Amino acid sequence: MSCTAFAGTRFMPLLSRVVLGVAFFFSGWHLCFQEVTFTPEQIKRLEGVTAVAVPAALIQEGDGDQGDKADPPAAEPAETAKKASAKPIAPIGPFTPKAETPPADEGLLRPAAARLTLGLRDAGFEGWSEPVAWGAAVVQLLGGALIFVGLLTRVWAFLMAIMLGASFWFISVQSAAMFDLNPFDWAADGAAFQGMFFTLAMFVLAFGVLLTGPGMLAVDTLLWPGKAASPPAEPAE
Repeated sequence: MSCTAFAGTRFMPLLSRVVLGVAFFFSGWHLCFQEVTFTPEQIKRLEGVTAVAVPAALIQEGDGDQGDKADPPAAEPAETAKKASAKPIAPIGPFTPKAETPPADEGLLRPAAARLTLGLRDAGFEGWSEPVAWGAAVVQLLGGALIFVGLLTRVWAFLMAIMLGASFWFISVQSAAMFDLNPFDWAADGAAFQGMFFTLAMFVLAFGVLLTGPGMLAVDTLLWPGKAASPPAEPAE
C-alpha cells in the first residue's frame, strides 16, 4: 500500500475518530452530568409556565398612594439606586439582590441538557423537546466514547453527521440567520462565524469516517477483519 493510500484509508480516519470522539464525549458529559444556572424566566419556560408581563402603568399606580405631592427634585444616582433596591423586584429577568443570591441560585440550577431543551422548544418541538434533548445528550456521550475506540464506527458517524446537520440548520441558518447576511460580514459576528464553520468541519469529519470506515487501531478491525482489509492491488500491466 502506498503512503497516500495508507494516509487516506488508515491514518486520517483515525485522526477524525479521535477528534469526533473527544468532542462528542465531553459535550455529552457536560449535557448529562453538569448543571448550569438559568434565569427565572427560563425556569418557567422549562416547566411549561407562560410568564405574564405586568404593564408598567400598573406598577406606577402602586406608587401613587403617597398622595398628590409635587414631584421631588431629581435624586442623586446613589440615592436612586438605594431606593430602587429597597422596593420589591418583580420576578422578571435574572436580577436578584446579593443577599438572596445563594439560596436563589440553588433553585435555578438545572442539567445542561435543559439548555438544549429550550433551544428545541423555540424551534417548535414543544412536548418532544425534553426527550429529544436528553436523547441527543446520551447519543453524544455514548457515540463519542464508541467512535473513539472504533466500535460500530460507521453507525455512530452517521448519527453524528445527522446531529451536526441539524445543529447547523437550527443554529447557524435559523437562529443566527447567517445566510441572510452578506458573506463578507460573517466574520464580524465572531461567535456565530466560528460556530458555523466548526459545525461544518465536524460534519465533514463525520461524513469522511462514514465513507472511509474506522481506519487503523479500531475495535471494528478486530471484530470484522475482512471488512477492514485493504482492497487488493491492481495487477501491473
